[in-house]
Amino acid sequence: MAAFLLVVASAGAAGCKVTAADLEHWKRTQLGPGKLAAVVASHRYTSELRAEALVALATMDRTDVQPVPAFRTATRRLIATEDPARAEIFAAAVPALESAMRGGERPTQPGQPPSDQQINAKDAAFLLAVSTTGATHDRLVQSVMSWFAADFARRAMTGVGADEVTRRLGAPSVAMLLPALDAKLDRDAMAKIAGIVGTLGDAAAKRTAGDRFVAIEREMESTPFFEWVKGEVRRAMTVGGTAPTEARVLGTATLTREALLTGGAIAGMKSLVSHPPVAARLLEIATSKPPSNAPAALVALLQERRVHALDSLENGVNASHVQALLALALDATNPGNVREGAFDRLAETHAQSAIAPLWPIIGNAALTGDAAAQRDARALRARAAELVLQLGGAAKLSELYAHMPVDPTTAFEPAELEGYAARLAGLVPIPNAAVRADLRSPIWWRRVIAIHFVAKTGAAGDVALLSGMASDVMPTVGASWASRDPAQPTVGKVATAALESLRERLAVPAAPAAP
Repeated sequence: MAAFLLVVASAGAAGCKVTAADLEHWKRTQLGPGKLAAVVASHRYTSELRAEALVALATMDRTDVQPVPAFRTATRRLIATEDPARAEIFAAAVPALESAMRGGERPTQPGQPPSDQQINAKDAAFLLAVSTTGATHDRLVQSVMSWFAADFARRAMTGVGADEVTRRLGAPSVAMLLPALDAKLDRDAMAKIAGIVGTLGDAAAKRTAGDRFVAIEREMESTPFFEWVKGEVRRAMTVGGTAPTEARVLGTATLTREALLTGGAIAGMKSLVSHPPVAARLLEIATSKPPSNAPAALVALLQERRVHALDSLENGVNASHVQALLALALDATNPGNVREGAFDRLAETHAQSAIAPLWPIIGNAALTGDAAAQRDARALRARAAELVLQLGGAAKLSELYAHMPVDPTTAFEPAELEGYAARLAGLVPIPNAAVRADLRSPIWWRRVIAIHFVAKTGAAGDVALLSGMASDVMPTVGASWASRDPAQPTVGKVATAALESLRERLAVPAAPAAP
């Protein structure tokens, strides 16, 4: 404090002789920061000069003093002392901060990253916006957010990042980022804006951003946009005046456009999926199959786009989407990851109407085709059965079992039955009595499900229960039972392995061997 008072006295001794040139000079001298802070705090000077000194603190170009903390300290002192001139000082500082944010006498050219001085001025303007109200606050918010929007890809993470700024400044600031949304925007920047709007924006901002993302995604699929991508790729691949072949340009541009689509537009739509047009467009993408005559490499890209669209649909579906999602999930010509994504989204609809169309798949006992086709059919049966439990809960368990194959020669692999047990163990309320009753079922796979269920949910008293099932000699049917470690060719062997799992979970030691 004594040092500060000494600086105040030395600065004040010159009275009104302190000029803007002095302030500029002090930005570079050893004692200059203290003198600038003293001018800001002193009533000897006009509000305009004090504002210039405040901005000078923020725009110092030096390594021994951090400009923004110095600005913050001076600002807080004005507020803490309830300086009657503080509102005038803050208002007078705005034009100079805006000029510094643009680059001062050497404005940043398009495509150039911001300078340290610009970043510091932006951070200072943000700090001042948080500390002001009325017209000064509104102008600062507009200035800061316009600075981000002018080149979001290069500026979003500089200094105090755009996510923190919008969190502090609130929903009105979020909407000011929307002008930055453009099909040619960096994909990560695009997704980041969507995340900010989806998390912090008000309903109007989310609607506007959602509509914009739908338009951007469609634009990215257009021929003019692809030609722009090809031009950018061609320029990037031209070395020493030697241009790449058109085949290389086409291949790279195809991959680049797809990365922009999936990593930018479609990824961004995930944050805005509560807006119905966004959900509708994502579902439209997911249902769009590649052209039958497309090259294999392009087909793979387009199928992956469908998977990304289904992923971005997460938590954005409802009962109105059930039929389209069922069509995706049950279409055998769709890739497995597309069908899996459709099943995941169906679970989120909570629609009972999705259950009935699943019964034929669940009851499919006559699996045909090669080993791979049969494996896929079993996986589809398992996923459909788990979806019934997700949608209907324990109330649908009896009906589910009634639709499943009862022929003792029908194969059920270990992973399928363990999956059912895990799903049942996770239901609320847990169907304890209903599942345990199946320990006495005449159907072997229902006994196995019940055994795994007890291993996952049971208590110490169930050790004896599973021990008593070790003598069950009913064969298990499926290719993978023999490859288990240890092998589980019978229901009794399954119970023995489950017993070890139960003991391990409960930390119950194994019974001593008989002498």
